[in-house]
This record gives sequence, structure tokens and C-alpha cells, in this order.
Amino acid sequence: MELWDALAGLGTAAREAVLAERCLAASVEGDGTAVSLGLREAALLRSFAGAFGARLRCLDDCPACGSRVAAELSIPDLIAVQEAAPACSGRMDLDGWRISYRLPTGEDLKEAAEASDEETAEQILRSATIRQISHPDGEISASDLPDGVAEALAERIEREDPLAAAEVALSCPDCGETWRCGLDAAALFAARLDAWAKRTLWEVHHLAMRYGWREADILAMAPQRREAYLLMDVP
Repeated sequence: MELWDALAGLGTAAREAVLAERCLAASVEGDGTAVSLGLREAALLRSFAGAFGARLRCLDDCPACGSRVAAELSIPDLIAVQEAAPACSGRMDLDGWRISYRLPTGEDLKEAAEASDEETAEQILRSATIRQISHPDGEISASDLPDGVAEALAERIEREDPLAAAEVALSCPDCGETWRCGLDAAALFAARLDAWAKRTLWEVHHLAMRYGWREADILAMAPQRREAYLLMDVP
């Protein structure tokens, strides 16, 4: 509930940034801002599982017929995929190019989000993640990488940080359409937290009105205890 209070009144980006910061502080030693996007997603999922259980329910609208489609994912399975990924830095050798790089972080993403257009955002991320470029023709800047090399590097980073750009495969039971949607752990956590907090406050309101109990005492009860009291008939 304290976390829900801290997120109140914030815009979408700020709310998800605060949520990620809290989850990283709880599960990562040292500077959480330096971890990769995939590790940040894993920290969010780990906190989600601790609060709401190990199953994650995703919802999206079918792009063909508009039907609401749901999918359930195993959070431990998602975290295992990230934990099996390589370290957070590496080197790629391709057609004479030798590139040393690191995986993008939340701070990199925040800076890129402030760019005026998508191309500039991509350049900001690329410059932030590339540490060194070597090529027989001489010194090359990150912005001058050929498209093929830049795409290969992006694919390498995506493989090494799988939760950073994870997608969920969905299929519509009504029309048969198949598509993929992005998995945004911060957005899912924020939505679930908001629904939980509003439901819990509704329970607090009704129990306080009925029995005169303090909010702190009601919140200290186990959820099943609160539900039992709410279901009782009161003369």
C-alpha cells in the first residue's frame, strides 16, 4: 500500500521508473541503475511474484476482430531465461568489424525516450552501449556503423538480454489471428498493484464502517480473514 501511495499522481513513465527502482533496490546489490534492461525486468517480475503469485496474466486486443485475448505466463520460467543469458558485456567480430559493447540500462532508455524522434533515440542507445569500434579502414563512430552491422549488433544484444524486449505470442480464439505483443513488466505490475490497492481500500472502507476498526488493523489481517468478515451477515 505504501508503494501504491508513492506512485499516486505520477505519469506513466515516472510511475514505472519508480516501480523499477524499488524492485531493483530489493533484489540487486549496488547501483541498480547500472543493470541491464533484462535484469530490470527480471527484478520487476520477481517482486510481482512475491506480491501476487508466480503466474502473470497478459491481456491484449486482437488486431483483426478486436476481441480481448488473455495469456498466462510462468514468472519463474521467464526469470530462468534471463538468468541463463550471457554476461552484461561482450565483443562482436563481423566482416572485419570488432565491436566491444555493453547491454543497455534503464538510464540509457530514459535518455533515449527524451529524443525528438525514433532515429535519434536509436542513435543514443547505440552510442551508449558501444564501448569501442575497430575496423581496418580506421576509426569509426557508433553513428557511422553500416546498417547490416548495426542490425547484427542489435540482434546480439537482444539474445544476450532476452527480457529487455520480450514478446508474448497470442492467438485469437474467435477469428484465429496470431500476433505478438511486448511484455512490459513495469506496466503489468503497476496495473495489478492499482487494482489490488483499490480493492483492498474498498474492503477497509466496508469493514471500518461495519465494525469501527482502524485501517492499520484491517490491513494487518490476512486477505482471507478480511473476506470472511465481509461475507458475514450483520444484523
